[in-house]
Amino acid sequence: MSMEDIKIIIDIPIFLTFIFIILQICGIINWPWYFILAPILISVGIGIIVTILILFILIILLALKLKKD
Repeated sequence: MSMEDIKIIIDIPIFLTFIFIILQICGIINWPWYFILAPILISVGIGIIVTILILFILIILLALKLKKD
């Protein structure tokens, strides 16, 4: 993945949230704020889950390496 692809992936939730906020302020939609902020919250949640999984795998690999030695 190039840096441009990563930038586009990051920009999509921000763009959606921005559009939802504008629509909420203009009164076009009447959603709860957690729906409006959902694209960013989902992105953050996925990032946290991926980080935890990577750390968990690294800890297991380190423990196996230490046990082997």
